[in-house]
Amino acid sequence: MNNRLKRKVANDYPYPVTIDFMRLNTPDYRNPDMKRIGKIVDVTENTVHFLALIALSDLLENVVSSKIEIPENFKNRFRDNLTRTSMGKWGELLREIIKIFKSAGINMFIEELADYFVKGSNGESVAQSAFNKITSIRNKLQHKDKNYSRAEIETTCEDIESLLETFLEEMDFIADYPFLYVNKVTVDYHRWSDPTYDIDLSSIIGSNPELFDSQREKSPTLINTPAIIVTKEDTNIYLNLEPLIIYSDEGDMGIPDIFLYKDWEKGKNIKYKPIWKGGEFNLLKTKHQEILSGSLLKFFEHFALKGDYEGFKGSL
Repeated sequence: MNNRLKRKVANDYPYPVTIDFMRLNTPDYRNPDMKRIGKIVDVTENTVHFLALIALSDLLENVVSSKIEIPENFKNRFRDNLTRTSMGKWGELLREIIKIFKSAGINMFIEELADYFVKGSNGESVAQSAFNKITSIRNKLQHKDKNYSRAEIETTCEDIESLLETFLEEMDFIADYPFLYVNKVTVDYHRWSDPTYDIDLSSIIGSNPELFDSQREKSPTLINTPAIIVTKEDTNIYLNLEPLIIYSDEGDMGIPDIFLYKDWEKGKNIKYKPIWKGGEFNLLKTKHQEILSGSLLKFFEHFALKGDYEGFKGSL
């Protein structure tokens, strides 16, 4: 594995991307075997999952502000793509969202993300090609009717590792977009003056959640809290990623962690995937379930078919 890339990811990439990538460099996954291949697939899936949720949050902001209209083919696929999710579905969702932005002539919040995954208006970029090849390798290895020799596994491991390097190297622009957890906001509002907001932030960069950099900033504008946001470096411009990406200690393990939306089974659960050790997370069993599930419903209201939206609305 490229040492420069390892340092770059460890120090500059968002925590949901970094944590599994750094496990590749531990003794448990160092050997060129099926276990290492599986972890490389995990890193790839976590990354495209994370990017798809960012793109989805971005799309909602633009639809609500009437800058973009959602095509019917996207609505037809939305319920299936956002329930019983998979690596392939996250890849499809990211690709199709980018195509909507490009068709509308609107820049994404993370502007480089568009060309990162889609070349031109509808072509396969270098990163998307690497992702598709990793997916094909994973699908091939899932077939139980073939036994692979040690030499075949080692060659496959070398190939898929090279593809992951390409996939991650192509997204080095992500370092220009700080990811932050907004913990608390207090306000100073003196007579004859405009309010100023004192914001308690934690940078969610790197692989050690116990060492996230904490900071306080003054801002003339209010930021939703608690929330995970992505910002444009050295600006006050941000994109709120809640409720698709949340920070909570209400997983089964009771450990504070970042959770990525994963699945919605009507009337039963809304599942999130822990990034570290948070455990199973069902939004419907948390203290903020009413607020966050209502926010999550907004995606179905704007992106799904009317019947699908009504079905999920009625299940709450």
